[in-house]
Amino acid sequence: MHDATVDRLVKLVSEEKRGGNSSRNNNQKPSPPSRPFFQIHLAPAEGWFSLFLLATVLYSTMWCVEAANWVDHLNILSLTTALGILCGMITAKQRRFPSLVVHIVVVVFALLLASWQTAGAYFDGSLSAFFHNFGTWVSLAVNDGTSGDDSIFLLFITALSFLLAYTSVWLVYRLRSPWLMIVANSIVLLINLSYIANGYIVFMIVFLIAALLLLLRFNLYDSVMLWRRQRLRFPDDLGWDFMQAGALISIAIIVLSFILPWGYMNEGLSQVWNADNSPWTIAQNTWNRLISVNGDVTASNHGSFRDSLTLAGNPNLNQEIVMTVKSNDSNQYLESLSYVNYDGRGWGIDSTNSQTINNNQVSLGDTINTHTVSQTVKMVNPPGEQSPYLLGASQIAMVSQDARLVTSKSSGQPVTWLKANGKLAAGMTYTVVSMVSSTDEATLRSVPFPADAPRFSNAYDGSLPPTYFDPTIVHDFTQLPRNLDPNILRLAQSVTAAGKNPYDKMVLLETYLRSNYRYNVNINLPPGQEGVSWFLFRSGNQGFCNY
Repeated sequence: MHDATVDRLVKLVSEEKRGGNSSRNNNQKPSPPSRPFFQIHLAPAEGWFSLFLLATVLYSTMWCVEAANWVDHLNILSLTTALGILCGMITAKQRRFPSLVVHIVVVVFALLLASWQTAGAYFDGSLSAFFHNFGTWVSLAVNDGTSGDDSIFLLFITALSFLLAYTSVWLVYRLRSPWLMIVANSIVLLINLSYIANGYIVFMIVFLIAALLLLLRFNLYDSVMLWRRQRLRFPDDLGWDFMQAGALISIAIIVLSFILPWGYMNEGLSQVWNADNSPWTIAQNTWNRLISVNGDVTASNHGSFRDSLTLAGNPNLNQEIVMTVKSNDSNQYLESLSYVNYDGRGWGIDSTNSQTINNNQVSLGDTINTHTVSQTVKMVNPPGEQSPYLLGASQIAMVSQDARLVTSKSSGQPVTWLKANGKLAAGMTYTVVSMVSSTDEATLRSVPFPADAPRFSNAYDGSLPPTYFDPTIVHDFTQLPRNLDPNILRLAQSVTAAGKNPYDKMVLLETYLRSNYRYNVNINLPPGQEGVSWFLFRSGNQGFCNY
């Protein structure tokens, strides 16, 4: 009886406290609690340590890009990343505005910020000069042109640093998907590491430790929330012990990953991945065409073959074995492409035709005074190829692979041989048979200049002598870019004045270059300068094979 009375009294008191005078407010609806228009609590529920780990993941990625020093002014990425983190925290915590609207505003802000920083770095703060330069780049992109503008690279990498930081914070604190954040950052980090020296692997180690600890921190937080809802007891210092053990496990995983054997490549999967029409290959080709870098540092690589050859800075070739070659004539170079057009910044090919050549099918042009050279090529570490070029000594006649022979539309001369299906994969072997010239120096000296060579009408059906010059080939290989420095012609005439025939003039040019210029890859063609003129007169008499 006593307990029932007490319970009733408690109920009455509690109701009066909640509702006040019930008789007076019986017919009135309670007003909803007011809330501020815009309210944000930036402090992460998972603790500030989780934000520190997230920042470590982001900065290990961005500082790796900065350390690679692709172009000047990359130090701005640190501030841009911090702004992206702050913007991500604000937008992830707010609930007032729709997510889609927020994302659109942030993307526009990122592009404007990147444009402003790029204009300040390369155009003395002039946004009009920047946008004019950007319009030129867009025109090149639409017309399949090639660009080496460092400011475009800075623009994109700056926007990427802001958006990557913003997206990472959103994924972690709004969508609660730290795995997606780690994948997004790892893609950027691994792409950057694949083009630079091995010493930068330290950034990956820091990245992995921070990423693993961040995953552990989030799993611990979710578990603690579940235990509290279920009213389970757990030690107060569990978080510290958990993270300490996680750090040791993370380090052990990284050490084990470095000890395990590596380097295996499946040839079939490699063919699919490196196929000409694979998304990755298309993306690589487009990026290399439009965002190539002319800065002080170029990606460390083991060779690259493309239908354009740009005169630029240090190719930064490393010592990796690309292929092994067995040949019955070790004095021959390997040829991939025959370039025709020079535009002042590099070489390119003209319009082409192609025809299918079956494996071991002989395809011969008009060749005289030649001998056979056989070469067996085994791919060890395929170079970065735009197309699956088959390399061999000059004037390839037969390949032990189904191939496509690419020829110039104007002259009909061979431009390159391509593997018919897929790219060259590690472990693949093919044999090339070439018809190499056997002509001696006396015969070469007897060849006249094109202007003095015999001429034949189009109706002539007889055998052409070796002193004949095909006018189409002469035209194709003597094209010059507009406004070429006239000092180049004067120097050539001066150097070759003593030569009485094309061969002797060629030898005089070769001797002059060997005697007056030294080999050096640590050069950088200044923007806007024509390559040959700069090399001959303003490079300090130095250059490498492309020049």
